[in-house]
Amino acid sequence: MVKINKSQLPDGVKITSEKSYQSDPVFSLIKSDCNNKCYICEEKEPSGLNVEHRVAHQGNKALKYDWNNLLLSCYHCNHAKGSKFNNILDCTVVDPEEFLEVLMMPYPNEYVSVRTLRDTDEAKETAQLLDIVYNGEKTAILNAECENLRNRVMKELVSFQQKLIEYFEENDSEIKQGFWRLIVKMIARNSNFASLKRIVIRRNSDYMREFSEYLA
Repeated sequence: MVKINKSQLPDGVKITSEKSYQSDPVFSLIKSDCNNKCYICEEKEPSGLNVEHRVAHQGNKALKYDWNNLLLSCYHCNHAKGSKFNNILDCTVVDPEEFLEVLMMPYPNEYVSVRTLRDTDEAKETAQLLDIVYNGEKTAILNAECENLRNRVMKELVSFQQKLIEYFEENDSEIKQGFWRLIVKMIARNSNFASLKRIVIRRNSDYMREFSEYLA
C-alpha cells in the first residue's frame, strides 16, 4: 500500500447512486488517482475491478457516496476486506510506507511479511488485512488466490532484482543509464507492487545511495 493523491471532483459532479461512481467521470477519476492499481495489494491493471469503500458503508449513504471514501480495488482484496476492516490507514492522507514494512520472503517458504513500524491501531489493522490479502489462511479459495498473487509479486521482484544486478554490473555508461531510468520507473508509486520493490531499496545501503531520492 502506498500514498495516493486524491483529486477533487469536477464542479457540478455529484455522487448520488452506485451508478454515479461506477460510471464516468467519477470512475475514471478513481482509476486515475489509484494509477489503475488495487490500492490494497497494488497489482497494476488487475483483471477484476471494484470501487472499494475504505470504510464499509453498511447502508450509510453518507459513507457510500463519499468521494473521499472511494478507491479502486481488485476482486480479491475487496472480498478479503469486506466490511471487517474499517479502521485501516487512509492512504489518501498518510503515507502507509511510514507505518508498515511489506516484504516478500523468498523460496522455499514464500510468504509476505507485514510488519508495523508505528504502534497505531490503524497500522495494526492494515497489517492484519494485508496479511490475509497476501497469505490467506481462511478458505481454500482465498488461499489459492493468495498463492497466485504471491507468484505474480515474485515474478515482478525477480525482474526488478535482475535490473538492479545489471545496473551495478554494467560498465558502459549509456547502457547503465538505461537501467537506471528503468529502475527509477519501477520504484515509482504508480508501478506494479511498488511498496514491495521500494522496501528492497530501503533495506540495501548500496541501493539507497543510488535511489533513495526517488522514494520520496
